[in-house]
Amino acid sequence: MNKYLKKLALAIPLVKRHHENTAKLRSQVDAQKTDIERLREQVHVQKTANERLREQVHSHKTDKELLREQISTHKADKERLRTQVSASKSDRERLREQIKSQKSDKERLRSQIDVLKSDKERLRSLVSALRSDKDQLKSQKYENNAEKERLHSQIGQLTHELKLREGIKYYSCPAIEGFHLTFDGRIDTGEKCVAFCCEPIIDTPGIALSETTEETIRSFARLRAAIIGESIMFSLMGDYATEYDRKFTSECAKCARFQLKDWGNSDGLIHNVNLSMYPAPCQSKCVYCSEHSVEISTFNMKLHSENYNKVADIIMWAKENCMIAAKSHWQVSSGEISIHPYKDRLFSLTEGQSVNFFTNCFIYDENIAEILSSNPRSSINLSIDAGTSETWHKIKGVDNFDVVMDNLKRYSDSCANPKQITLKYIILPGINDNSDDYRAVIEIMKELSINHLSLSTNDDYKRSPTKELREAIMKSAECFTTMLYENGITVTMSDNPFSPDEQKHIYALIKELSSHATHAER
Repeated sequence: MNKYLKKLALAIPLVKRHHENTAKLRSQVDAQKTDIERLREQVHVQKTANERLREQVHSHKTDKELLREQISTHKADKERLRTQVSASKSDRERLREQIKSQKSDKERLRSQIDVLKSDKERLRSLVSALRSDKDQLKSQKYENNAEKERLHSQIGQLTHELKLREGIKYYSCPAIEGFHLTFDGRIDTGEKCVAFCCEPIIDTPGIALSETTEETIRSFARLRAAIIGESIMFSLMGDYATEYDRKFTSECAKCARFQLKDWGNSDGLIHNVNLSMYPAPCQSKCVYCSEHSVEISTFNMKLHSENYNKVADIIMWAKENCMIAAKSHWQVSSGEISIHPYKDRLFSLTEGQSVNFFTNCFIYDENIAEILSSNPRSSINLSIDAGTSETWHKIKGVDNFDVVMDNLKRYSDSCANPKQITLKYIILPGINDNSDDYRAVIEIMKELSINHLSLSTNDDYKRSPTKELREAIMKSAECFTTMLYENGITVTMSDNPFSPDEQKHIYALIKELSSHATHAER
């Protein structure tokens, strides 16, 4: 009996401490509930402030329209005064007084416009403050989810342990798995310019140039590892993954090329190098291209050579450290290569590689011709986009179709084989989607013994295509594909603009045409 009493005596303090801890936890829960209610009140106050700001913005827009109407009225008065001056000299002095009055009104209107601009800046400051408050609330929300973060960390550790094992299905794409090194965009502004792809419909994951070449490569490799790790983690989490925000794959998840499959074990080497950096010069003014503005297309050797040297040093460092695969593919599409002030260095970097130079063929470059002749793995790509000089002029903004065709033929004569000339046709509804251009392009390809064409379209279709635009382009692609097949020319649908389903549709059409041709022969 005494033993049980002793045990009971020992247990009583433990029970009391348990009750005290329980009371403390309940007090903390009540405090958190109070904080949540206070946060809800703050959100309500912010919503009220947002509505008030919207009303103020609407009021300012109305005032702005009234001011425009007043300015229009004053312009009409000014024209009437000019007519009166020419009709009667006696009214000239009166008209001068009226003009002075109008100038005074104009100054008053300018003052009002300045006030509106000041109000606009004040509203922007208020919006910025609201965004800051929103970020603060979001931060508080994450602090209350400590348990979720603990689980996130545990699964992340599990991902690290499993990511090298075969048989795991996760979302990724060929550009990430193949460690594509893409220099895309401006390299002179400190912006993100090193990425895995140049897909225009998403904000592709990437980095800016670092101070040293080694740090740039290491940062890019870390980004790739983070993307793959997070993707594997989300696959392992299954349904629980919806509770967490993506940090590295949020934009990739919007892309049709980001697919679920067993990607196997990567060799960790760079299999594609894409040199598409700007500023870079180009003489063409293509209607579908936004890169021919003066700011982007003007290359200044003194201002921009330092950043171009950084890119070259990064590639050389990767080569020297055996990071680039022996069978890697290279692409040079930085403006127009034939007039690029940095072209000699670009030729040196890609020497002996499987490289594709993008060119508009406005100029015949002897260096490119020599590369095509001496390196069978090299090639050029022309976005031909037209079969007639009229359509070419509409699209390119330059009337030199015959010159380009002559230069293309000279390049073709320099090639070791016809496959070194690659052509792309960007379908533009209402401009080049007609049988005349299609037939003319086919004749050009036959003359040059080119038996393959890549079909693409412009950025409007890539970013936010309407149903009507999508149907028009697919109808044109079907028509052109049929004509190409009938003339023994194969077709590839570009990955960027066309979805996997659209590509399957065209390839199914080709298969159907082939089947009909086989039956006809029988």
